[in-house]
Amino acid sequence: MEMSNVGTSVPGVGPITARTLIAEMPELGSLDGKKVAILAGLAPFTRQSGQWKGKAMIAGGRKSVRSALFLAALAAGRHNPSSTPSESGSSTPANPKCSSPSRRPENS
Repeated sequence: MEMSNVGTSVPGVGPITARTLIAEMPELGSLDGKKVAILAGLAPFTRQSGQWKGKAMIAGGRKSVRSALFLAALAAGRHNPSSTPSESGSSTPANPKCSSPSRRPENS
């Protein structure tokens, strides 16, 4: 139960997420952060071959852990204002293709 109490002390992580992490990742106490991120499928994977450079993405890992952590981050972002990006950060959207175009006033 001590691991569960440590997990729930993190904002956004409730008892279900903590139990999912304990059940699906028994290696949590014995590995460093990078290896845990790889096991969870959260480590960025860069697609490159020779001169061709693709985009970095996350892939592989344990889907149940990745889903539980995503939902915990979503809940933390909604209910804990300190866990959301600050206003002083970059104002550009993460994906500029998806941003809405600026509207110009019509000439009459």
